[in-house]
Amino acid sequence: MTEPVTKAVEADELRLALLASAKLAGLVEGTLSIGLPALVTGAPKPGTFLEERFRVMDAFAVVLHYVSGRPGGVRDVLRLREQSDRVSAALGHLRSQLFASLALAGGVAKLPEAARPSIIELCDAIAEFGRLVGDGGVAARAKATALKTLDSLGTLTTPLTSAAG
Repeated sequence: MTEPVTKAVEADELRLALLASAKLAGLVEGTLSIGLPALVTGAPKPGTFLEERFRVMDAFAVVLHYVSGRPGGVRDVLRLREQSDRVSAALGHLRSQLFASLALAGGVAKLPEAARPSIIELCDAIAEFGRLVGDGGVAARAKATALKTLDSLGTLTTPLTSAAG
């Protein structure tokens, strides 16, 4: 396990890092628990929903990247930056995977099983950032929820249709 960087980061910066990584993990959990079924059912509109959610998650990833440290803590701050780069890259991979699934299906995707490695990569990257700043538990819950949601998509086989149409 990686050694935390808590001694290299000021208390306020550490709180910011903890809160931002926990919030990002929660956003991932919420996005995937709604967005994965939306890819299959079409409700809410998956493209619109996912684009907005990824915009917000990207903003939190930027916050993670700019956590600063004490003088003399450059090596640890660079570790945080490298991990935040992994988080950002994993967000990009997941976005690409989900939107490719949507594009191939013409608006409503088949089971987005191909996204599983990207979901794991993202949740693991957030968890590792959390461990570096002293916590990683929220990302584990997000990962479990996302994978459980993905596993349950087999029961959603047809797009939802409105009563009027």
